[in-house]
Amino acid sequence: MEYGIGLYQRLRMPLTSQTLRALSAALSTMGQVPLNPPDVAGYPEGLEWAGTSNLLSRYNGAYTVAYTLSSTQVSQLLASIDVSRAETLLDGLLYQLGPIELGDASHAALLAYLQSGGYSGRNTARVHTKARGALHLIAATPEYQLN
Repeated sequence: MEYGIGLYQRLRMPLTSQTLRALSAALSTMGQVPLNPPDVAGYPEGLEWAGTSNLLSRYNGAYTVAYTLSSTQVSQLLASIDVSRAETLLDGLLYQLGPIELGDASHAALLAYLQSGGYSGRNTARVHTKARGALHLIAATPEYQLN
């Protein structure tokens, strides 16, 4: 539950009837039907939930969230982040989503993604595209999954 709801909260997404339906569907595919835990102990925690299908559902849910943000929402998210360099964009996104401290391998992979194809903080459309992709990738990292 925290994974899906946490993404919405950290990204300051408004919970409209459309986003609530999408969130409920995503949580259900992760085996976490809202207000209907599998037993009296609640929902699985730690690594108990980490089966292949649940992880794939989490990745897909993060993708849906990242790519259903409107341009206005992305602009609002990036307003407090220095987007002039890929490094500062990544640091800002990690702070927004956590803060999350990535391991060296995850950090290098995300930075390589942001820098691929060239990076210019002056190209708003490209920054928005890269930010959406980075949000999805950050939410798929082991560090975020276990945060």
